[in-house]
Amino acid sequence: EGMESGDIGMAIGCTNVIQGRCQRLMQVVTQDMEDHDTRYSSEHVERLEQTMKRMKQKILPDFQKVVMSLCDRESEKRLYDSDIRKLEDHLQLINDSVRDIRKFVLQTRTKAELDAEPNVDDIISVDNSGLTTP
Repeated sequence: EGMESGDIGMAIGCTNVIQGRCQRLMQVVTQDMEDHDTRYSSEHVERLEQTMKRMKQKILPDFQKVVMSLCDRESEKRLYDSDIRKLEDHLQLINDSVRDIRKFVLQTRTKAELDAEPNVDDIISVDNSGLTTP
């Protein structure tokens, strides 16, 4: 199962929103690291910076290229299932990166802070990073 070609227009329309939210997430996390530098171990900072750098320099620009290619292909009526799968793959990369960033941030929180956080178990339980919560 995949997206239908009619869904492409909606996906294209959401591109700026997706990129804007990713940029905002990275700004908030960067500010939190600056405001609470003692909370973040050097390993957490390194992992967050690597993930955000990859998102900023590779994932989001590649996503933009895929969307622009889909626009061109759709206007030329040359849209194939492989094009839609490529978009879905890039959306999954964005989702995975956002999840990783959230996981790394949550790992720096105290138990009381985690208890107040919704869906924290869904994110922390997928942890394979070897990093621990304080």
